[in-house]
Amino acid sequence: MRALVSCTTSPHAELADVPDPHPDRNQALVEVKAFSLNRGETKRLASMEPGSVTGWDVAGIVREAAADGSGPPQGARVVGLVRLGAWAELAAVSTDVLAELPDEVSLERAATLPVAGLTALRALEVGGFVLGKRVLVTGVSAGLGIETARALAAHGAQVVGAVRDLAKAERATNEVRAQAANGGGFELVELDLASLRSVRACADALVAAGRPFDVVIANAV
Repeated sequence: MRALVSCTTSPHAELADVPDPHPDRNQALVEVKAFSLNRGETKRLASMEPGSVTGWDVAGIVREAAADGSGPPQGARVVGLVRLGAWAELAAVSTDVLAELPDEVSLERAATLPVAGLTALRALEVGGFVLGKRVLVTGVSAGLGIETARALAAHGAQVVGAVRDLAKAERATNEVRAQAANGGGFELVELDLASLRSVRACADALVAAGRPFDVVIANAV
């Protein structure tokens, strides 16, 4: 099968032919249709053994159901989580971390759920009752930041998203704004964490607004 594997030259990933996975009895063989990119995966590529397959989030179709009879049947649309191996045409996924998808959820959207979606859910659990709370979330222009902001806004939080590129974030956060319309709030502020000048300007603007934050989620650092 074809897969994205680690390599020694930047960007430390390349397409290659690798052996098909051999599922254990409690694993389904999934034909991968979509996966997501997480910071942890990309950061570790340079230090991995060349030719290694990484990737955590996987969405696709069950080609072979688990031999022990657990989990979704052959042909089911599923989303799952693997420790390694999502960046490939096939992945062996344990059925205890594999779920069948409802028809209204696309495979592309589902691929963002395991890491980003569950982290956003965890943020809600830690933050507790967020209705009316003012929450600052950094890095809301993609992935985890978007899902966290969306979940918070959907539960009534007043979310301020800090981003480096306001134009990009405006396009990427339409769903967050839609969720905020149901009772929460959402606004964007410019913040480039690589620039001390930008950090100072953002901090000054937020302090001048006179509205303190109840929760700060440092997604981008």
